[in-house]
Amino acid sequence: MGDFITKTQQLDTLVRSQSDNLVDFSVKESVHAFNRVIPVSQVLATAETPLDLYNIQTENANRPAAVNLFTNSLFQNSATGITDDGAPATRVTTTPRLGTHSLQLNPANSAALEGAYATVTNIGGLDTYLVASIYVRDASDADATVILKIKDSDGTDVATSAVVNVTDSYQRLECRFVLPAASASYRVWFGTSAQHNTNLFFDSLQIEHRQDSMATEFINPIAQANCSWRGTADASMTQRISPMTVIKGFRLNFSHDTLIAFDTTADVKAVGHASRERSHLVDVSVSAIWEPSWPLDIRQNISFTNGAGSETPTVFGTLYGRSSV
Repeated sequence: MGDFITKTQQLDTLVRSQSDNLVDFSVKESVHAFNRVIPVSQVLATAETPLDLYNIQTENANRPAAVNLFTNSLFQNSATGITDDGAPATRVTTTPRLGTHSLQLNPANSAALEGAYATVTNIGGLDTYLVASIYVRDASDADATVILKIKDSDGTDVATSAVVNVTDSYQRLECRFVLPAASASYRVWFGTSAQHNTNLFFDSLQIEHRQDSMATEFINPIAQANCSWRGTADASMTQRISPMTVIKGFRLNFSHDTLIAFDTTADVKAVGHASRERSHLVDVSVSAIWEPSWPLDIRQNISFTNGAGSETPTVFGTLYGRSSV
């Protein structure tokens, strides 16, 4: 990629000069195989405004390790696992949030609290949480109201979400319950909070048993890195393994001249300044492919901005790294 040796030397100086990130490039650190592979692609939205290609801390906060206990979370093949409770549930292609289908509820318009539910069994553990979430919308912004509940096996409420005014854009409902020690079955119920006959569309149902009360980002085995089905696609639990905590290598492509920085922000003001400021940046030429050949130790982020004029480069490729878990 043109001036590769220069760029390699720049990156070597940059990574090794950050004392809090120094590692021992001997046996313990250097021979560990990469156990995380992350595809990345970002387009700089505005020239001279740095953008993170990947931010480890943000990704770890939003996408921790998690398991979705519901085995039909995207409703791709059927309405399997859903029991009607005053609102017949059917799988439709009208308004999917992800994939090709969503779940339509048609309230009977005879009372409030018409909906449907999924059941999970053998859930328990003192001071652990059952956390449920689902996305909902309608077709015409009809001002319907909906709610999400966790019920015990007899149908008694044990936790309730806030009431949400539905629009023609998907919104997420969340509900959580502190579990007792003994295992039991629970219903995750979703439907109307007031009487109406507005068709509702639900998607991305997630049910988690967690040590904390966080409703993690929906586990998307179709398009999200580190996510997968535990068994048959669209008919098994899904999981997200623990995210990358250190970037050890990468292979990146650049559409335009690009300034890229590691564990800091790619400050475009450094372009015309002294070498002390420039040492925080690496220049990458247009159409270059950059793949360093030794273990790196990037612990925070990779940031980039344009290297010339008002260009808005695209940076894409693959990051290789490890999880601390």
